[in-house]
Amino acid sequence: MEKKELLQKYLKEANDFLGKNLTADDSKFKAWNHSLIRFLEAEFGKDSTTTKLFSNRVYTLLVFYEASHSEYVEAFEDSLKISIEDLKRLVEEIDNENFRTTNNTKKNQNEPQLAVNIVNSNNNSNVINQIVILTNEEIIEKIEDNTFLDDESKEELMNELNKIEEIKNSSDSKSKKWKKAKCILSFIIDKGADIAIMFIPKILEAISK
Repeated sequence: MEKKELLQKYLKEANDFLGKNLTADDSKFKAWNHSLIRFLEAEFGKDSTTTKLFSNRVYTLLVFYEASHSEYVEAFEDSLKISIEDLKRLVEEIDNENFRTTNNTKKNQNEPQLAVNIVNSNNNSNVINQIVILTNEEIIEKIEDNTFLDDESKEELMNELNKIEEIKNSSDSKSKKWKKAKCILSFIIDKGADIAIMFIPKILEAISK
């Protein structure tokens, strides 16, 4: 089976998961995701930007606050829809004869992997004390120095940082803050592990205040 046909197969299967009240724990989804990542690693390499785009994606809530099943379903489908759009773009690249089997990899082959502890809202303050939280100025400096981000992406990340600060300073409850933060998390995680590692502690801090 050709590359395009395989991608279309993964795309069809991804669409079939939508609207069925599933979460990231579904066994068929897990098998699909593992198979997709193995395929991408074989085609592009484990450290390629294409492979990392999918392997770094999280399909569940990152923070527990007595979340309902429907919220897990929503988080799952939000991330899956992003994967569907990314798969569509890969297929389009093949059709436009712009498809390349090599991707730019980061100079640092020992890029830290994203590891997020699932925490209970009752313990949020303890977790915040155990992780390194960069200042806004430090994050801005790292964004500006990142040679793998274009100007548009840098501006988008600056805007997300401002949104996190607004959440932190608001008087909303933790559950309301979390609802606002979910969109930011989806956006940040798609930018890769190195960006997520900087932003997620800031988001946890904002929710805990």
